[in-house]
This record gives sequence, structure tokens and C-alpha cells, in this order.
Amino acid sequence: MLVFHFGVNYRDWNGEDALRRTVEGMRDSSLGQELTAVQEDRLYVGGSAYQGPIINLFQTEMLGKQLYPNEFGEWPGEITAGELPEIPEGEQLFDREELADILTRASEATGSQ
Repeated sequence: MLVFHFGVNYRDWNGEDALRRTVEGMRDSSLGQELTAVQEDRLYVGGSAYQGPIINLFQTEMLGKQLYPNEFGEWPGEITAGELPEIPEGEQLFDREELADILTRASEATGSQ
């Protein structure tokens, strides 16, 4: 298995999806084709190293869906322009509304916006 860290925001200088090109290059390369992860199509998008508890929620959900789709639902697709795809409400691994409420209360309590 290969998890590409920074896969969410891995872009080249022109803003193109460098991760996709990397994966395609591995699949097209005779050397890359020798890797078990390439042979078994176990190449996954990973999150950013700059994570805190909130980003970690989304990235844990993302990887869980890619690794265990039978348990958590299928990963819904491509990441475009660094944005994660929408996850159907019934398949979300955490409550977005509750998270927003917690952040709003914390912001109000500290007087920050």
C-alpha cells in the first residue's frame, strides 16, 4: 500500500494535479509496475502534514473510506483544486453541524472571529 502524503494539495507549478501524473507514471513505468501496491491498485490519497484536530477529522474520514469502503462507504471521487468531494450525510464519520457548533461556541467564548 502507498499513501501519498500531501495528496490533497499536491500540485505542480502550473496548478495541475501532480498526484494523478505521479500515479499514472508509476502505472506506466516498468519499474513502477513491479511494486505490489501498483499491481494491486492500492495507491491512496493522503492528507497534509499540517494537521490539527479539525483537519485530522476530514483526513481520517478520507483514508478510512479509501481503505475500508465496505465499512465506511466508497470514497466519492477525485479531489479537485484541493477541495474534498462531498460525502453523503449518511456516510459521514463525524457530524459536521456539531463540529461547526463547537467552533462557533469556542469563537464566541474567546471573542475571536
